[in-house]
Parts: sequence; structure tokens; C-alpha cells
Amino acid sequence: MKKKNLDIGISLPYIFSMLLVFSLLFIFLPHFNITGVVRNEVVADVTLSDCENLSLDKFVSCMVNYVTPFYNYKIIHQSPDKYNFSDILLNGGGCSEYTYIYETISLSHGFNHTKVYIPEHVFSVITDINHSGYCIVDGLDYNCWRFKE
Repeated sequence: MKKKNLDIGISLPYIFSMLLVFSLLFIFLPHFNITGVVRNEVVADVTLSDCENLSLDKFVSCMVNYVTPFYNYKIIHQSPDKYNFSDILLNGGGCSEYTYIYETISLSHGFNHTKVYIPEHVFSVITDINHSGYCIVDGLDYNCWRFKE
């Protein structure tokens, strides 16, 4: 008796690789919490005149340069609804406080801001309205990437 092969158009290695990808996502995804903030949720309007009308990477550089003289990293256990832009610049703060600073400035300048939470840490991802690239800002460090057309 001749065996018949079932041809459904999907190879076995493809099925196993997809199962592996979904398994890894299932394992690691709960450790990441990504939240986006839309422009109309700006808590404060902070416009830096030196940082207006700049490309994404130049804006992020300008924004970090603005924050650098005030940067005073210290862990403050404070509820996010109690954040105050001026207080953080005067008294310092931790990752979440400086992410709030970057969020406030970037949204005030018309950029998109996303907070990325990983265990015991948070940082900023900033994009422009054209989604031509993105920048990751973490403390006083940042890197930007542009999408190829």
C-alpha cells in the first residue's frame, strides 16, 4: 500500500520555527510593558526655543543637552501623578522622573513619546510624526536610527 503525503503548503520546519517564536514571546513578553502616549495627554507645556523646528535626532540631542546641567540621578519613590517638571529639575529623580521630563518636552514639541518598562527600569522612545526613525533616550544617553526609504 502506497503512503499518501498530505500537502498543505506549509513545511514542518516553518511550523516549528513559528511555534518557537510564539513560545519565546509568551515567555518574555510579560516582562515588558510598553505604553504609548498620544500628543493630547501633555501634562505640561515645556517648549525649548533652541530645540524648535529640528529634525528628530537634532531635537533629542538638544533636549538632552537642556537636561544635562540639571541631571541629578537619585531614586525617589513618588507616584507619577505627583510629578512636577520644575521639582524634578531642581531636586533630581530616577529613571521614571527623567522619562517624565523627556515625555513632557517631546510632546510639547510635537514628537511622539513612548515609555518602555522593563524590570526595575523605564526609558523613552521618541519618534517624529512622519515615523522617519526613532530615538531611545535613557538618562543622559541616547541613540537615534533613521528608517531607510
